[in-house]
Amino acid sequence: MYQKIIVFVLLATGVILLFVGCQNEDIEQKEVDNKEMELDETMLTLLTTVKPYGEVVHAVAIALENEVDATVLSTDSFKVVVETEEGRKERTITDIYTNNQANTINQPLPGEFLIIELDPDDNDAGTLVYNEEEDYNVRKELTYYLEQLEDVETELGQRIVSNKENLLITKEYQQLVTDFKYDVFNSDAGQNLDYYLFEPEIEDNDSYPLILFLHGNGERGNGNGINLLGNEGAIVWARPEQQALNPAYVLAPQAPLDGEEFFIWGDEPRNSSVKELVDATIEAYPIDRDRVYVVGISMGAIGTWRLLENYPGFFAAAVAIAGTTNYEEIGEDNIAPVDKTHLDAYFDVPIWAFHAEDDFVVTPDNIRELNELATEAGIEHFHYTEYKAETIMPMGHFSWVPALQDEEMLQWLFEQ
Repeated sequence: MYQKIIVFVLLATGVILLFVGCQNEDIEQKEVDNKEMELDETMLTLLTTVKPYGEVVHAVAIALENEVDATVLSTDSFKVVVETEEGRKERTITDIYTNNQANTINQPLPGEFLIIELDPDDNDAGTLVYNEEEDYNVRKELTYYLEQLEDVETELGQRIVSNKENLLITKEYQQLVTDFKYDVFNSDAGQNLDYYLFEPEIEDNDSYPLILFLHGNGERGNGNGINLLGNEGAIVWARPEQQALNPAYVLAPQAPLDGEEFFIWGDEPRNSSVKELVDATIEAYPIDRDRVYVVGISMGAIGTWRLLENYPGFFAAAVAIAGTTNYEEIGEDNIAPVDKTHLDAYFDVPIWAFHAEDDFVVTPDNIRELNELATEAGIEHFHYTEYKAETIMPMGHFSWVPALQDEEMLQWLFEQ
């Protein structure tokens, strides 16, 4: 008898709980179904990334309260507008999808973030402008607006109502760039050197390669990060796909805007200060001393050649793009002869040099001569790639654009 009563009570309790639970779910669902909301500026973030020609705005992230119904998303639901000197220009929306974080992704994921991808090749996608008077890049003040043209629903039926109002996007997130740590190094040579360091995911008792990247003249600055934004010189080594293959530290010093010397990385006190910075970094982190590499573009390539001269045998390999050796002897024809007293320093290290046939900023003649000398000496680890005229835009000096996308070179460096 008692057992029957207990069973009856348990069944009754279960029915009551189920009834109450269903009622609560119905109430919650009704509240969500009836709930409408509008976007506001606090939900919006502008996403930037670094492409071969520099940093671009490539997406807008919208943070919502609930997961979005991905089946109803359309690129026609939104409009993204940028303020330019010629007025407001509409950006091209290429995709719209959901994610579980405010970031772009190759494969959409369920989540509370709506990602609106933009065409990185739009004329107004870039964030940098070149100051021709001072010969360096500056970052523009970005003024972007988002307009919602159609309603959007969440998975729970919440309706995000279109208001066709231009919402100012006030927050920015620089993808991957924010993973570089900024600091200032005070060298014994009296140079205060701004620098950025990317740290890989490490395991105990392991050591890792270090890549030193030296930027060109246009990326000078006083800790403004333009040396990370102007091109892929530092960023390419820190990309997730590259780190998955070859985890490494990436060190990117920035030359100051002191205007004292034109050849920023080849002259003192900067050249020796860079070497001091590398030494200090090796001491502070688990870095493989036998796998320290240097990569330089333009003036950075000039500094690369000078580092090889001043510190023979220190670097395991070097990549020099659009640079020259013996820059002090550049003549009126914009050509410098190779100083053969440094051939041992050059030929002792695996080197891959890149140039363009129609580079009139730093002509390829010096590196051509060096390549011929390497061939005559039977140096097999000296590599030279010269791009044909009119194949690099906007001008031949930009040979770092294809060079830094050369997968063979990227892998070659880590094999040295």
